Amino acid sequence: MFKEISEYYDDEMFKRAVIFLDTKTDTFGIDYYKGKTMIDSENFPGYALCYVEDAADNWVRGIKKINKE
Repeated sequence: MFKEISEYYDDEMFKRAVIFLDTKTDTFGIDYYKGKTMIDSENFPGYALCYVEDAADNWVRGIKKINKE
């Protein structure tokens, strides 16, 4: 089961990063969207929420790159 934690957007509201918690494994992750299309998903086993929030924020700002871009 997945629980949505928060969302991050770029200034144009085009790029969106959705942080979730996989309640079965207690692992945070991010779903990456451009427009309405999910382009990638990334899990962060062993990382704290603040690390995952920084990753989401960095991606929507163009600092973090993901494999499917």
